[in-house]
Amino acid sequence: MLGGARFNGLMLLSETHSQAGSAAGILPLDALTDAEASRAGSKAMRLALLRRAGLPAPGGFVILSEGFDEAGRLKATAAQAALEALRPLVASAGAVAVRSSGAAEDSQGASYA
Repeated sequence: MLGGARFNGLMLLSETHSQAGSAAGILPLDALTDAEASRAGSKAMRLALLRRAGLPAPGGFVILSEGFDEAGRLKATAAQAALEALRPLVASAGAVAVRSSGAAEDSQGASYA
């Protein structure tokens, strides 16, 4: 648990496109569809929508809810996939931003900073 809410997403952002694997619970922002909204979180989905619309937004990937266990810990397969996806981002961009969020954050009824 993180802040009382089930931890459901971790975004790693860069100006480059990630080739992360969805089998481990990781998807590139450019691959997110409306079907993944509840698994990716609203922040990742909004970035994906901005990118789809052609607006300037960083690329990267999101670790979906299935990448975490029931206690909110990152699963080993998701951690390994994230490291593999992170390497080319850092190599090409030099720096990345990391954003974490919980399932209850930034919903219609609440907003947390």
